[in-house]
Amino acid sequence: MRRALCTLAAIVLAAVPASAQAASPPLLTGESFSALGGFPYGGLSLTCSTTEEAETYRFRADSVPSGPYGGTYTETGEVVVRQAPNFDMEVVSAQAEFTIDSPAGQVTGTKRLTTRVISDPGNSECIEPRGLPALDIDGPLPLSYTATITTSDGVFQDRGSSTMEFDRDGLRQPTEFHEQFTSSLVATEQEHSVLFGKRRPGSSFSAMSANTKRASPFVFYFPGTVRRIHAFIDGKGATSGSQTVRAVLYRRDPATGGPGASITRSFAYTVPAGMSARWVPFWLAPTAQLQPGVYWLGLQTGGAHGVARYAWDSVPNARRYNIDAFADGASDPFGTSFSDDQQLSIFAFGSY
Repeated sequence: MRRALCTLAAIVLAAVPASAQAASPPLLTGESFSALGGFPYGGLSLTCSTTEEAETYRFRADSVPSGPYGGTYTETGEVVVRQAPNFDMEVVSAQAEFTIDSPAGQVTGTKRLTTRVISDPGNSECIEPRGLPALDIDGPLPLSYTATITTSDGVFQDRGSSTMEFDRDGLRQPTEFHEQFTSSLVATEQEHSVLFGKRRPGSSFSAMSANTKRASPFVFYFPGTVRRIHAFIDGKGATSGSQTVRAVLYRRDPATGGPGASITRSFAYTVPAGMSARWVPFWLAPTAQLQPGVYWLGLQTGGAHGVARYAWDSVPNARRYNIDAFADGASDPFGTSFSDDQQLSIFAFGSY
């Protein structure tokens, strides 16, 4: 049966044109944006707080980026500075989260300062005479970034270095913000990142019962390594509380065609009530090296009932589910299950 299955996968693969494979989106290299704060601009807001040890500047920048991802850009973050023994100011830390809402792809990422302390950043005034804080850093701050790029072809990764700069510029512009990205992830590392599964979110959502697992089958065409499983989930099944979720991966049972032996499972993820719908990444422990075949991708939920919801589309006999206590892990094998037509919006991410 296994030999026949691999042969079938090879035949189907030969019929799949190259254009049907996931296309890598552009990297962030060359992406840049600027924002001006203060009246009448308002693209940058800056607040601050001070202690005897340091001043903390929190900012939000809204801009129109230039580069591979045009659209709207939003970044929130903070910069912490302190006075050095020689009375210069030092940047102690800087971090930020950013999003780019673009027709080319939805980008989310984080940045952190790569050099712990930067001497003589310039001038900072937590509260100016006009009541507006100002931050002026002498030269760009070096940061590293990681980003997730979501397109209709799947979810891809980018990483690299960025520079973040705050310039004092005029009485009506207390601070000007600049950003620039340079990717260190090459395009070939992005290729084939979505290995198998359903990469577009379904149009329906169902709340997930407590201590239950559910899974859908998908064909895998190439040998490869699965490192993560992504599922499209929200927390809108309840207005309070949270629910733990883990991803599971099962082999096809040759006797029944349903999920059989367990391969691996992920670390748990906590879904808070009200969480907006998103592709949630589940890191596998351990990763799974797979040969071509049919595999069942699924989710197991913890003791809270109905907080987390999964997206799905109607496909005949596309889901198996059963009761399985979360506390002792996912059962091996999958066990006797019920079936219906809900195909989970879930896919495997890794490399060939």
